Amino acid sequence: QLFLLQAIIIAISFSAIPSSLLYFTGRAELWVEKWRYIKSGMLVVIVTAVSLFFAANWLRDSIASAFNNDTLIDLIPSFSVVIGSTMLIGLLSPVLIAFDKTERQVYLSLLVALVTTLPTICMAYWSGGLLDIVFALAAGNLAAVLIVMIVIGRLEGFQEVVSMRDLGGGVAKLLAYILPLMLAASVAIIGLKLDHFIVMQTLTLTAYGLYSAGAIEIP
Repeated sequence: QLFLLQAIIIAISFSAIPSSLLYFTGRAELWVEKWRYIKSGMLVVIVTAVSLFFAANWLRDSIASAFNNDTLIDLIPSFSVVIGSTMLIGLLSPVLIAFDKTERQVYLSLLVALVTTLPTICMAYWSGGLLDIVFALAAGNLAAVLIVMIVIGRLEGFQEVVSMRDLGGGVAKLLAYILPLMLAASVAIIGLKLDHFIVMQTLTLTAYGLYSAGAIEIP
């Protein structure tokens, strides 16, 4: 259920941002212009992630009720960190592509995967408590965000200051590109996951767990 929630939120609020960054940075000829769009995108992602964190915590009782699982009330605070971190980690790929540093993507992706999963695996082995596992997952994702930000910050041109006017203009262009795609993604994810909500509301949590593992997509 947590990963279903993550899939829905990411699809609606973030999935269009990498493609928008690739579109605008691909058209930009100067590095300064590329950084303008990347920093604008980073601002959009940070604001979105922080907003979702507070919204998820504020609405966690309602979310738990919608998912028919009161256990989510205690898990959402930590897992909302995972969702926001996933968005920030997702910036790495389009930034590396924009500056033709794709050769770094293989080992950086491996490093991020290890940092995000190893704490979770260790906690699951030593503790086994669901709340502890989600907390370890959040900690691993925050560590991965730190790695991603260090990598981006060390790229040439990052130190160049972008004026508030240029930053605002970049945000406006990105949002104009992103919003229609977000609406399309919202319709698509509802269509893809509607069956999951029906199963959650009509069957037991164990039955839904089996269903979610086996039913990837209904034709």
